[in-house]
Amino acid sequence: MTHTSIAHLAFAIANFSSPTSDPSASPAAAGSVDSRLYTSTPSLTHGLLQLSMLRLARCVLSLRMRHLAAKSSEQSLIDALPPELIEHIFEVGEFTGDELARAMGACSAFRDAAADDELWRRACERRWAEKFLNPQECCRDILAELSNCREWYAWAETDGRRRVGAIEDLLRVEAWDVKFFRRPPYRIERFPYRLDPATGEGAYLSSSFGWQPRGYKLRTTRSLTLTHDVTYVTVEGIPDVRMVRRDDWGWELRNAMWTARSVRHQQPPALPALPGGWIRFQGAAVTNNM
Repeated sequence: MTHTSIAHLAFAIANFSSPTSDPSASPAAAGSVDSRLYTSTPSLTHGLLQLSMLRLARCVLSLRMRHLAAKSSEQSLIDALPPELIEHIFEVGEFTGDELARAMGACSAFRDAAADDELWRRACERRWAEKFLNPQECCRDILAELSNCREWYAWAETDGRRRVGAIEDLLRVEAWDVKFFRRPPYRIERFPYRLDPATGEGAYLSSSFGWQPRGYKLRTTRSLTLTHDVTYVTVEGIPDVRMVRRDDWGWELRNAMWTARSVRHQQPPALPALPGGWIRFQGAAVTNNM
C-alpha cells in the first residue's frame, strides 16, 4: 500500500464517526488538508494511520451497540480493511477486557482478532494492576486450572463481585493493618490465618497472643438489611468480626472495637502436618521472633 493510499484511508477513517457522518468529509472534499497528507513524511503518515485505526475500532464498537440498524454499512466498512490492519488495531489499542468481549460480538473479523490470548493476558495485567488483590500473585492455583487468559479475566471479574467470604480468602492474606480502639495502628504479618492440611482446623497466630495459636472458624448468615449473605470470623478470645469485600478486591474484618484491612495478598505457603505440632511456617517452627 503506497503512502498516498494510506493517506486516503487514514483521512477517511479519521472522519468516520457515525452512520450519519457528513459525506462531504472525504479526501476529495478535504482540499488543502488532503494535499498535506500526500506530502507528509512516512513516520507522520504511520502515526496518523495508527491513531485513525484506534478511532475506527472504538467507533465500530460504539456503532454496534447504538446503531444496530446500520449493520450492513458498518460490516462493509470492516470488510474493506485488510486482516493485518485489523490485527494491528488490537495489537496497539490496549483494549480492556470488556472492550475485547464487545469486539468479539461485533463481527467475525473482530472476533478472530480479539480472541488472541496475548491480548487477554495484557488486559488482565492492566486490570489487576488497579486492584489491591492481584490474582496472579495469590490465586495461581485457580488460574492454573483455567484454559486461557480470557477465562482468567472472566473468573477474576466474577470473584471480585463476590461478597461472601471463605477460609481461602483469609489464607491468602500475608499482612493486615489493624486499628484497635484508641491504640496506634499496627500490622500483623506472616499469614496469621492458617489451616491444618490434615484436619482442616484453622489457627490464628499473632504477637497479640504471644504467637500461641488460637482456633478460628467462619459462619455465614442471612442479612436483614443487605442483598447478600454476611460472613463472620470467630477467633478464640476475640468478638466476632465481619468480612467485608472492598472495591479493590481486598478484604476488611470489622467489629465494634477494631478493623483489620488486608494489605498484602500472596499464594499461601504449604503448611505440612508435622509430629509434635503442625503450626509451622515453611518448615520452621513459629517463634516469638517472627
